[in-house]
Amino acid sequence: MYNEATTFLLFSIHSKRYAIETAHLKKIMHSSKAHFLPFVPQYIEGVINVDGVAYTAINPILIFNENDDPEIEGHTYLVFNRDDDRFAMHVSNIELFHEAEEEDISKEKGIVMYKGKQIPIFNTDLIEEILLQPWEG
Repeated sequence: MYNEATTFLLFSIHSKRYAIETAHLKKIMHSSKAHFLPFVPQYIEGVINVDGVAYTAINPILIFNENDDPEIEGHTYLVFNRDDDRFAMHVSNIELFHEAEEEDISKEKGIVMYKGKQIPIFNTDLIEEILLQPWEG
C-alpha cells in the first residue's frame, strides 16, 4: 500500500524507464562485477559481492524482454531489500528519486506518473517467482 507520498527510484534498462519503490531497495551498486556461475539459467549473470555477502545478479532483459539486446551497458545493480532472498538486478542507468503523491500512483495499472508520463512500476515479486521455478538446463 502506498502512503501519501511514496518515494520511487526511476531507472532505465536500455532506453526504457521504470520505477521501483525505494523501500524495496537495499542499495545501489555502481562498478560492480558479476562473477560467472556455470550451469545456471542464462538470465543469471552470476553473483556480486554486497558487503561480503553473495547476491544473485540477474539480467531482466533475458527474463522479460526476449526481443531486446541482452547486453546491458555499465555495471550498475539494484540490490533488493528482501528477507527471504538475495538478488540484484542489472540496470543501465539510475535516473532520479521521485516523491510521488498518492494521486500519481495507480497500483491497479502498475504505474506512477512523472512529468506527465506513465512509468511502469517494477514488480520484484515477479523475479522471485522466476528464480524459484525449476530449471532444466
